[in-house]
Parts: sequence; C-alpha cells; structure tokens
Amino acid sequence: MKATKGKAKSNPKKPAGIALAAAFKSFMGHLEGSGKARHTVDAYRFDLQSFAEFLEASRSSKSPLDLRGVLRRDLERYHDWLKQAGLKTNTRRRRLMTVRKLMNYLTNRKKLDLDVAKRLPAPEKIERVPETLDLARLRTEVATLDTGSPLARRNLALLGLLMDTGCTVSEAAGLRWSAVDAKAGTVRFYPKGEGAARDLRLSAETLAAFARLRESAGADELCFLGFNRHGPMRVGKRALGITPRGIELLVKSVAGGLGYAKVTPRTLRHSAVVEWFRAGASEEEIQRRLGLRTPYAFRIYAPIFAAIRDGRSKSSSGTTSTA
Repeated sequence: MKATKGKAKSNPKKPAGIALAAAFKSFMGHLEGSGKARHTVDAYRFDLQSFAEFLEASRSSKSPLDLRGVLRRDLERYHDWLKQAGLKTNTRRRRLMTVRKLMNYLTNRKKLDLDVAKRLPAPEKIERVPETLDLARLRTEVATLDTGSPLARRNLALLGLLMDTGCTVSEAAGLRWSAVDAKAGTVRFYPKGEGAARDLRLSAETLAAFARLRESAGADELCFLGFNRHGPMRVGKRALGITPRGIELLVKSVAGGLGYAKVTPRTLRHSAVVEWFRAGASEEEIQRRLGLRTPYAFRIYAPIFAAIRDGRSKSSSGTTSTA
C-alpha cells in the first residue's frame, strides 16, 4: 500500500504586533482627519509622548514597544507614575483620557482584541472658571477694521460669527453658504453625530459682513476660504477653506492688534455664553446653542452664573458692590 501523506497541521496565525510609533501616527492622522484644531492635535501628541516615555522606562527588554502587550495594570501604574512626577490633577486626568481614546480607537479598528483602558478610572476634573471679555466692546473695535479686501471681509464675517454664535473653530471652518439664511437672519450648524441641527441668530452687523462677503463668493460653497500671498486658495476651480488652526491664529492676531492678550476662539465662545445669560437666556437654551448634548461640560460656567445671579440680587436689594 502506498503511504498517504498526512495534512500538515496549520499553526494558528499569531496576531501582528502594534508598534507604538505606528499606532500613534495612525491616531494622529485620525484626529487631523476628523477636523480637530491644531492645538488639540498637538496636545494629544504631547500626552502620548508622555505615555511612550513611561512604557520605555518601565520595560525590561529592548524589543520594539508593542501595544498588544500593554495590560490594565500597566495603565494603572502609568497613573501612579504621573502622580509621582508631581503633575496636577487635571493634567493627569487629561493624559489618562488620551490613552483611553487611543486604546478605544485601536479596538474599534480591530487592532486590539480587548480595550484594556475601558472604564480606566481617572481623577475627577477640577473645573477652572473660563476667561471672558466684553463682547459689546470688542464688536465696536472690530467694526473699525478695514474691509477693503476679500481677506479683510472674510475676517470680519468670521469674527462676527464666532462672537454671535459661540461656535467651534471646526464648525466655522466647515460653514457653507447653504447654511446661512440671510432673510431669517440665522445660521445653521449640523451635528457630527446624533442630534438635531441648531439655528442661531446673527447680529445685524454680522449679517451685513456676510452680505459683503457673499458678493465676491461666486459659486464657492464654503463661506470662509483660506488665503495665501496670491489670494484665495484653490485647487483648479475648487476653493479651499480656512483651517481650524487658521481661525485660531486669526483670532489671536486680530485680538492682539486691538490690545487683547491671549484671546482664543474659546474665549469668544465663553464670552458669548456670559452675554446670553446676562440677556436672560436659560441654561437649557444656552446648552442648545452650544450644541452640548449633556450638561456635563456646561458645569464650568456655574461660578460665573452664580456671580451674575448674586449681582442681580444685590442690585435689586439696593446693595452696591465695588470691584
């Protein structure tokens, strides 16, 4: 009889490792592609560099760092490592949350079988009172800016939008003319995920700035184009919009030129919240205008709202305060 060859047993394929550097690069690309502002992406990168330093310092072998080998206890030790380094509570919390987001990203893309960072405890956030400014005064000063060029007209309309609506830089960068209703005097923002679109009212000055900008927009879909030394940026006939990072730099530059130090788009957002509250808007309405689905992120305004209420109470009782 002929001997029959037996089938060779197939060894289960060992899952490929996940090099730390490759994982970081992929995650950074995901953040940039999702429209995160430049400073936000840089903050994530800085936090992950800290995590890489911890892993490098705590490993025994010289083999390449592989995230598949990271265990839950490693992440808990990372928190202890941050604490021993003397980092403040909010800094430790942010760095742990960044690692959680990285692990969640890799798990969702089937790079990791188990999200070891899921529900990883993080220190309770210590809320800081947001910095705000007087928007009425800023609007008066912004109105004196030059409007003789397309770039200047774009800047004026963009600043007006940020002050009136408190929108994020990503929302402003992606705004299209189809979302601007000049007759109703409103602008519409669409949520990234679930939730309803929200319509916000624009001031007469901002509507006028949008009207001037619209005259030179032609067939462009985006409201706010990016500019270089040659003019509006285009690829063929397609216009390229200003980036979230570009908006951040614009706000800092214009505000700095008007004598306001360290003003960012987030400062304008916080200031819009205070202006709305002083005008009588409810906290629920303000939350809607900001596009916040839960009141968690809204807690930072509690001290400001309390101070405003206290001021109203003293005013109504005839008590004056000196600041």
